[in-house]
Amino acid sequence: MVHKDYESLPVVFEDVAIHRATIVLKSGPVTFTVNFTYIGKRFEVSEGGSIVCTGCMYFPDETEKKSLSLCFQESDAKTLSLNSNDIYKELKLRGYEYGPNFQGIIGSDMEGSKGLLKWIGEWVVFLDAVLQFSVLSIQEKDLALPTRIEKLLIDPIVHKTSIKKSLKKYGGKCY
Repeated sequence: MVHKDYESLPVVFEDVAIHRATIVLKSGPVTFTVNFTYIGKRFEVSEGGSIVCTGCMYFPDETEKKSLSLCFQESDAKTLSLNSNDIYKELKLRGYEYGPNFQGIIGSDMEGSKGLLKWIGEWVVFLDAVLQFSVLSIQEKDLALPTRIEKLLIDPIVHKTSIKKSLKKYGGKCY
């Protein structure tokens, strides 16, 4: 077991399968159960006795963390021809409708391969924007729900550094 603060511990999720959606109502809490096996590094999330999500989770080594250098660069911002209004209009035409708190995509290139996401201090909202972006990159215009994640690397230290840069660059706004 790793005894480290989660706000500084990078994590990798691989071969994630989303088996079903969970409806969250305002009327009451939803309880998830998470099981993790350290030997196979497999996890399982269930709700109400039914499996919601499965996959593999582990802590990356230094070599894998260096792959983050392939992330979005400041020069990429110049190629983002679609703004937030364009993006959410397109997603609405495809059958998706997001309230203002969940409109986290700021801009995108035409292919949906590079984009800028908003950070409001909430991981759920941010990761939902990541999923929205993956849907945006699908060329078919039909309603499609993401059911698999091949690989997702989250490094909170790199994330915090990006946030600090963004706050300076955009005058207190975080992108």
